[in-house]
Amino acid sequence: MRKGFTIGETMVATLILGIVLAAVMTTFLSAQRMLATSMAESELALASRGLREKLLFHVAPAVDGVHYAGMLSGTNSSWVVETGSHNILMQMGALGTSLSDVRPQSVRIIMGGSSGGWHFVNEHIPNWVQYAGWLWPRNVSLVDSLMSDVVSYETLGTKATDVYRVGIDINLMTKAGGVSVYRRERVSVPLMGRIQPMKDISGKY
Repeated sequence: MRKGFTIGETMVATLILGIVLAAVMTTFLSAQRMLATSMAESELALASRGLREKLLFHVAPAVDGVHYAGMLSGTNSSWVVETGSHNILMQMGALGTSLSDVRPQSVRIIMGGSSGGWHFVNEHIPNWVQYAGWLWPRNVSLVDSLMSDVVSYETLGTKATDVYRVGIDINLMTKAGGVSVYRRERVSVPLMGRIQPMKDISGKY
């Protein structure tokens, strides 16, 4: 009766074990990367949704008892997108202590942050530096560093007063297992009090 394995048998068993372990590790790493990417995509979807809701309905948190509106409540008799910089400048009304307490306010959305941490900032909030993170989903940053890369507008003419809809391209990025994951979403904001045309400037419906 044999009490051990020959060198050949041991080498064959080791080779088979190595092949099995390599297959298992490859499958595990692939599954781990897929899970990390899925989690990152879910995080980006939530961050994009949250940023969109804030831009449209609450461009600032409640400050000193004043509840701030969003871009959907914005009205302008002059420009909306600043020439050159493409910063967003809008007028609106904020609700105070009651529905009849309407307080005029304005919003000016600019690009804040630095490389690797770009985000929107509403600099017309009182003590805006304290609330600079309101439009910044944490751990998720904008890819674009210039407002001109993010903001566009549709118009029926050539004057700033002819702008009837503002577009914002939210392009977010985060890391998942050393890989960059992106999500891009476009927010189109009609200006209240402006006629929304049946056709755009190119004649398309």
